[in-house]
Amino acid sequence: MSQNHNLKKLNEYQQLLLGFNKRFNLVSKLKTKNLEEDIQDCLELIKLIPQQTKKILDLGSGNGFPGIVIAIIKPSLSIDLAEKQNKKAHFLSIATRTLGLKNTKVIQKNIANNTDERYDLVVARAVATTEKILQMTQKIILPQAKYLLMKGKEQKTQEELVNIKKPYIIHPYRLNTKERCIVEIFNQ
Repeated sequence: MSQNHNLKKLNEYQQLLLGFNKRFNLVSKLKTKNLEEDIQDCLELIKLIPQQTKKILDLGSGNGFPGIVIAIIKPSLSIDLAEKQNKKAHFLSIATRTLGLKNTKVIQKNIANNTDERYDLVVARAVATTEKILQMTQKIILPQAKYLLMKGKEQKTQEELVNIKKPYIIHPYRLNTKERCIVEIFNQ
């Protein structure tokens, strides 16, 4: 896929979200002015996706950040968008169908160890603490798998990771004026 095609799809996704938001209030009014920043945030995560990745779980996909953005940029990957809230799962289904994202599937249930699927990468953005995410996915993640968890400030993230026994790396970055980081956790 060309970069122009990706940009067109990302813009189409933003317009879908804004249109759906008028009726279903998925995103706060403040956030609607900043969807471009949310997409940029997801692009930081995409840089860290291992080359050998095949099947991704976007846990608590919400409005599709980062799952739909990954599906647009990396169409060769298989992505399950797990979202238990009705209106958000409905939006995800409409968005994937409208955007022609054949590499995605919406799962509307509490996925916590509640599926026969197995994943080699779990991504999440603002869904739960790191410890809770690890607990919820321990039976559905492959032995060689990784987690890429989008977090805020590095200092707060380090505090959250105090009890995590798995090896991890914190990848800090700036998003405009905001301090952000992605926690890469290794399942070994």
